[in-house]
Amino acid sequence: RDNGLQPLPREQVDLTHRPPVQALHELSMLAAEGEVSMIQDWVQRMASMGTSSAYLEEVEAALEVFDFERISILAELAARCAESVSSAEG
Repeated sequence: RDNGLQPLPREQVDLTHRPPVQALHELSMLAAEGEVSMIQDWVQRMASMGTSSAYLEEVEAALEVFDFERISILAELAARCAESVSSAEG
């Protein structure tokens, strides 16, 4: 099934300013439950932690149209990317 979301090439992902993996799993769970206000709170929390504004803008854009599937996919892609970098470094 093609949802139109393509993974970003590694050079376009700012890994130094990504949400922690645990926070990405939290975002995925919030999206699965359709928790609009909690996702908004999550975005604000991540912004205060210095998370990439481009990533947060993607999440907010999906939230504006209640595209919870896209939010979940964004979270899962970022978590996979972070986990693969983590295992490559370790």
